[in-house]
Amino acid sequence: MPKRCSRVAAKSTLIVVEGEGEEALCLHLKACIPREAHLRVVVKNAHGGSPNKQVDKLKQLSNQIDYDQLVLVVDHDLPMTKTRQAWLKKNTVKVICSDPCLEGEWLRLHGEQPDAESKKCQQQAARYAKLDGVKAMKSMLADRKHWGTKFPIQTLRSQCDEHPWLKTLLSVFEP
Repeated sequence: MPKRCSRVAAKSTLIVVEGEGEEALCLHLKACIPREAHLRVVVKNAHGGSPNKQVDKLKQLSNQIDYDQLVLVVDHDLPMTKTRQAWLKKNTVKVICSDPCLEGEWLRLHGEQPDAESKKCQQQAARYAKLDGVKAMKSMLADRKHWGTKFPIQTLRSQCDEHPWLKTLLSVFEP
């Protein structure tokens, strides 16, 4: 009788993201995980709203299945309640904040200094990308192919030292 291969248990991670752009970036990073890393990453989109809504989504999903690691990717521009902050701390959730939003981090990856206010930052990113408005910018960031083409994993890894946000995000996708 042939010997059965023993299967290595995968480390499981649940990532709840704010919107489509963050989801596309995380799915791009997930696709770069080698199979032998034995990581199981689940990316769920909270579809915008406040960080409170995103924490509630994370709470709901983490109650359904037990994960080894919980991660929340949010924009820095909106506050969250102390109750939700306490829940994040109690459950050792890794919180990754874009400053002030994903478009700001995207601008930093291009060597630009983003505006501190989200709406202005989004307009700045659209102008930099030579796109017709914020809606077109959001659409571009929501395209996984954009992240794969413009930011292959080697490029992102090489920029980690200059971008703490990126370094923290990439660490989630490592065994």
